[in-house]
Amino acid sequence: MRVLILTIGTRGDIEPYVGLAQALIKDSIPVTLVTNDIHKKRVQSQKIDFFSIDNDNSEDKNDSVAKLLENQGLSAVKKGISLMFDGMEKAHYKINKIVPDYDVVIGHGWFGELEADLHNKKFIRAGLNPSLARLTQNKLSNSLKNLIGAIFLKQLIFKPYNEFRTQFGGASISMDNFYAKPFLLPIPTLLTPVHDFEASVFQSDYWFPDYDSPILSEELDAFLHRNTKKLLVSFGSITWANNNLSSIAMQFVNAGRRFGFDTIWVGTEIKSPEIDRAANEGCFIQMEEYPFHFLLPKVDLIAHHCGLGTTCSTLRAGVPTIPVPHLVDQFDWAKRLYQMGIASKPIHIKNLNERAIINRLESALKKELYSEELLEIKKKMEKQVQKESVVNRIREIYKEN
Repeated sequence: MRVLILTIGTRGDIEPYVGLAQALIKDSIPVTLVTNDIHKKRVQSQKIDFFSIDNDNSEDKNDSVAKLLENQGLSAVKKGISLMFDGMEKAHYKINKIVPDYDVVIGHGWFGELEADLHNKKFIRAGLNPSLARLTQNKLSNSLKNLIGAIFLKQLIFKPYNEFRTQFGGASISMDNFYAKPFLLPIPTLLTPVHDFEASVFQSDYWFPDYDSPILSEELDAFLHRNTKKLLVSFGSITWANNNLSSIAMQFVNAGRRFGFDTIWVGTEIKSPEIDRAANEGCFIQMEEYPFHFLLPKVDLIAHHCGLGTTCSTLRAGVPTIPVPHLVDQFDWAKRLYQMGIASKPIHIKNLNERAIINRLESALKKELYSEELLEIKKKMEKQVQKESVVNRIREIYKEN
C-alpha cells in the first residue's frame, strides 16, 4: 500500500499531516506529502517524501493570510473557501499525474478527491473541523446548528466544488456521496462535547508531529532560568500579515510585568525600539518558530489564536490559555477552552488592549492558573485514540471493497 497525503494552507493545516505521515512510515507504509513549497523544509526534515503543488506564480503566503484577515464571520469563511478552490484548480494537473502511482489518497477536505475518483483510487477524507463530519440521524434531526451547517455546505461548498469537478471531467457528487466516504477527524473528544458521528467518521487525538527536541541556545536557556513566571505569546501564521505586531507584543510585555511575567514571543520577527529595549532589559525574547512540545512545559501561561494545533498542544501540556481568536473556527475553540474552565474569557483580536490582557492575567492568577482543571484534562488527553489506531483504520479502509 502506498499513500498520498494532500493538504494546503498554513502551518496549522500541515503539521497534523506530518504527524500522520510519520505514523504511517513507522508502520512501513510509503508516504508522499503534497503541499505548498513553503512547507518543503518542514516535511523533508522529517524524512517524508515531498511533492510541491506550487507553480512559478504561486501567491505569496502573506497575501493569502491578509485576504482572510480582511474579512470576518461568514465573509472570512467564503474567502477561505474561495482560496481553497483556487489552490485546488491550480494544482489539479500536477496531482492528476501522480495519483495513479498510489493506492490510497488522503485529502484535507476535498483536496485530491476528484483526482482519486478519476483514477478509481481509494479516497479518505480528513478534516480539522467537526462541522464536516455528519452526526447520526438522531442527533442530526435534533440539531438546528447541523441543519444550518448542511445548508451552508450545500450552498457555499458543494456548488463550487461540483463546478470544479465537472470542469475537469469528473462527475458531480451529492451530500450523501460526500458523507459516505471515510472521514478521519483528528480532534480530541474533549473539544467536541457532541461527538455522536456516523460510522464513516473515525475520531482520534490530534496527530501531533514527533519533532526532535531542539538544541537550546544559551540565550533562551538563561531566559527560561530567570526567577520569573513565563508568558508565551503565539498567534501562528496569523502574524504573517499583521503590521501591528510591535504594539501587540508590547501590550503583553507591559501587562505581564505587572504580575511578574517575562514574555516569550513565537512568530514573525518584530523590529522596533520598544521591543529592543524590552529584550535588553531581559523581560522579552522572541523566535520565529520553536517546537511547542518542548516549550510549553516550561511556561506558566500562553496567549494564542486558538488554532486547532496550538489548542491541542496546550491541552496535552496542561498549560492555561488566554484565547485571542482571529477568525473562523478559532472562536469555537476559544469558547470551548473557556467552557472547560482552563482559559480566561476570550479576547477578540480587534478588542485586544493592555487593559483586557491585565484583566485576563488577574483572572488566571486568582484561579491559580486553572491548575486542578488542567491536571484532569492532561489525564483525559492520555486516553484519547492515538495515531497508531488511525493507521490501522487506514489499512482496514484499503482492504474494503
